[in-house]
Amino acid sequence: MIMKSKTKWIGIGLFGVLVLALAVGQLFFSSDKKEQLLVVLPTAENPFWIEMQEGAKDAAHELGNNVRVTIRTGSEDADARTQIQILKDYSQSGGVSALVLGPASSTEVVESVAQFSKAKIPVVVVDSRLNTQELEARGGVVDAFLGSNNLQGGELAAKEIERRLGDGPHTVLLIEGSAGHETAIARSSGFFKAASPKWKIIRKDGQWERARGREIMDGAINTGLPDAPFACNDEMALGAVTALEQSKINRSKWPVIVGFDATADGVAAVKDGKLAATIKQSPRSIGREAVIIAHQLANGDRSHAGDQLLPVELVKKP
Repeated sequence: MIMKSKTKWIGIGLFGVLVLALAVGQLFFSSDKKEQLLVVLPTAENPFWIEMQEGAKDAAHELGNNVRVTIRTGSEDADARTQIQILKDYSQSGGVSALVLGPASSTEVVESVAQFSKAKIPVVVVDSRLNTQELEARGGVVDAFLGSNNLQGGELAAKEIERRLGDGPHTVLLIEGSAGHETAIARSSGFFKAASPKWKIIRKDGQWERARGREIMDGAINTGLPDAPFACNDEMALGAVTALEQSKINRSKWPVIVGFDATADGVAAVKDGKLAATIKQSPRSIGREAVIIAHQLANGDRSHAGDQLLPVELVKKP
């Protein structure tokens, strides 16, 4: 009886050790295989991309502890070099289940993105499209695209300027985003589509930066104030406002300034009458939705693959 009892307890002990070992092994295995969604954005400084990050964090909170959302950014909007390095590091290290990318360039990052496609990792692009021909030539593919209807936004800006200026010949300053950037191209294209044929349009590359917007307006003040500037983001529009404030030109003689993005600073400037209007997007919604779709794609759900363009709207003082 004593031997049987000992044998019985030894067996129970061994069984317990085995169960514990399996549990620890399963815990290690689960941690090792934890789903990782990589979000790579151009910058952490521009208000638009800050909102996009917040949306990605919203999604991470909703998805819970079983999904790790890693957010990396460049130092400035057009920082393709840093973005390429980030993509290279993660594609080589492995462990990424899906990629969400806000491209710093429609062409320069294509080769890096193609590496994810070749590894069968789903790619979700936000805000600006990649060059399709170059991507396909390198064996890459975009599984889903989410962005604002930037063409529509450019049209709304042109129509608002014409409404305020009235019919007739006018000089209009178009402060564009970085050259070759898909978003900048779409906003400018929409603007030209709706612009009056009577306008003289002067184009300047503002590189998405407030400082550059100020420099461009400084130059315009010295050479001849335009009737209206349209800046392809609020940062550049606010730079133009700074130049006007520093010039001491009476507010009643300011040109009609329209921005884009409806950032907090941009909307405040509209309420204060410094900007005539801005175009509202929903970057936080885009960021959240992109991460949710990336999670779905990583798990084989392609119900939301393809393109989604969200409408924009004009924000102006009542």
